[in-house]
Amino acid sequence: MSGLERIARAIDLMNDWIGRSLAWLTLGMVLVTFVVVLLRYVFGIGWTILQESIVYMHAIVFMGCAGFALVHNGHVRCDIFYSVASPRGKAVIDIVGPMLRRALSIPFEIVHANVEDFLSTEPAILYDTIFLDTWDTLDAKYLPHVNRLRDLALRHLAPEGRVLLWGYRWMVRLFEDACRQLLNLPPDKREIWLAQFSQPEATALLQPIVAKFVGEKIEDMDAALAWSRAYIVARVT
Repeated sequence: MSGLERIARAIDLMNDWIGRSLAWLTLGMVLVTFVVVLLRYVFGIGWTILQESIVYMHAIVFMGCAGFALVHNGHVRCDIFYSVASPRGKAVIDIVGPMLRRALSIPFEIVHANVEDFLSTEPAILYDTIFLDTWDTLDAKYLPHVNRLRDLALRHLAPEGRVLLWGYRWMVRLFEDACRQLLNLPPDKREIWLAQFSQPEATALLQPIVAKFVGEKIEDMDAALAWSRAYIVARVT
């Protein structure tokens, strides 16, 4: 066995050991994803560090196990020319294929910065999709701020792009529930009910609802809630 063959054999053994070790992170991704979903949609709690750990584990597995997949010929490919290629041709495909796929891959970017400052800058890149998740809990008081981030993000979208907001519909629904409780009260009881809120943000959000329907007994609750929904979706800070 020549010196180069010994080196290649050592590299293969190292890649095999690294791949088998890092493969356990896939189980970690499944378990952490389960915990994140449970916290979000059952308890309404967001944990950014835990969520981002999934991305980092996936990146480690993807990069760290690439050599393992190459050693065991486990890369996913459209086998049109590979099976009939010569050993030299297969070697060229194995080397060039992953690099070419990387060059043609869809760009993906995670921004670790002040989101509002980043979105306030002039767009340098237009994105097909922007996903915003900067609030830890699903609370309607965040809606004006979320709306501001949404409006800023729209400037960074490519034509027909979209902005995804974590928990946005749920927060709007929480606001609608509060409006329904408020408007079901007699007009003279609404200010008293509103005064019970300890959070000034909640009072500030609901005060325009009281002013809009002052002295009015609600006959068409659906129309009143539609107006309230349009108001909260448009309000920004």
